[in-house]
Amino acid sequence: MNALATKAFLASADPFRRSQRRGFSLLEVIVVLLIISVGTTVALYSYTNFRNSLGIETSQNFVSRMMVQAKNRSINNSLPHELVIDMDSRNIWIDQLDALGNVTRARVVPNEELHPDVLFSRVTINGTDFLSGTHRVRFD
Repeated sequence: MNALATKAFLASADPFRRSQRRGFSLLEVIVVLLIISVGTTVALYSYTNFRNSLGIETSQNFVSRMMVQAKNRSINNSLPHELVIDMDSRNIWIDQLDALGNVTRARVVPNEELHPDVLFSRVTINGTDFLSGTHRVRFD
């Protein structure tokens, strides 16, 4: 083989020459898939954290709304109402009371279970802390 033919043969056998290749190498495909998988993992983790924090915030707002609603029902109906918090089952509801404090209509506002990540760690009523059980906050 002469020198020109040898040079042409070596140039055509070079795998890194872009003009001679068709498609991508296995290494390039693996790198791209790795980058995509890392990006997807980060996005999924962020989305999961966002959903959890949103559920916790929604539960917090629900408890606040229930307190306001119990107070408003008490004022509008001229009857006492109780906000009932069941710390063990994570339920909360409103009962209507008569003038003597007996429940006349149970669960005027039906119970709703809070987000699975929400736990009542402590309920404070009139300066007394409770760590478990069912507790009532009365609105006259």
